[in-house]
Amino acid sequence: MECQSCGLPLRKDPGKGGTNADGSKSATYCSLCYEGGKFKDSCADGREMRHYVRKRMRAEGRNPIAAWFQTFDIPHLDRWRQE
Repeated sequence: MECQSCGLPLRKDPGKGGTNADGSKSATYCSLCYEGGKFKDSCADGREMRHYVRKRMRAEGRNPIAAWFQTFDIPHLDRWRQE
């Protein structure tokens, strides 16, 4: 399962899942994207999130081509499909 906002595999999430408004763990979104029932980013659509994640990955020293491949499907995740 992957975060339905950024595509991060939930097993690799340092916070082991985001939190819902009631404090429970989210099974849908990672801790980097979702906290207290709200999204932490200001991305308006999946394309913007894809660029945001790629920029973050490059800052971490990731290969730009690998970052491109790993973020390609972000606009098709549940959070962005409702646009």
